[in-house]
Amino acid sequence: MRWEQGRMSSIFRETLGSICVRPGMFVKECDVKAVACFLDGLSMGLNSGGQENTGWEIFQSWVQGKFGISHPAWHWTDILLHETGSHKEALGIVAGVYDELVEFLKSHSSDEVDQWSAAQVSARRGNKLFAPTETPNPDVPRVCATN
Repeated sequence: MRWEQGRMSSIFRETLGSICVRPGMFVKECDVKAVACFLDGLSMGLNSGGQENTGWEIFQSWVQGKFGISHPAWHWTDILLHETGSHKEALGIVAGVYDELVEFLKSHSSDEVDQWSAAQVSARRGNKLFAPTETPNPDVPRVCATN
């Protein structure tokens, strides 16, 4: 099923933008994993209530393809932390990466995201399954305040 123009989840996208700018208002601290949990719950509520199709359930696959890391031990938050080096920077790119997914879904089915992701990882890494040798650092600073 392809997304219809204008069917993008407005409540979800507005909340996503707000939480990534001011995570402390929603989850108490600057923690991309806590934000992910909040967004998972919001998406589930909107989808199960029949109000909106957020596409959030395929965000993991999209992130894997975009950054060329696909491994069961690596959640999308770990991938973004690995790529950016901080919770603040990871949160700073979530909305843009989601917008890219939504744009892709305007002309492709959600099933095609997994195919695209596997092809991207294979092209970059030579295998559909890849993880960096170093694991995500759980002690990445959770400071989002600007100086």
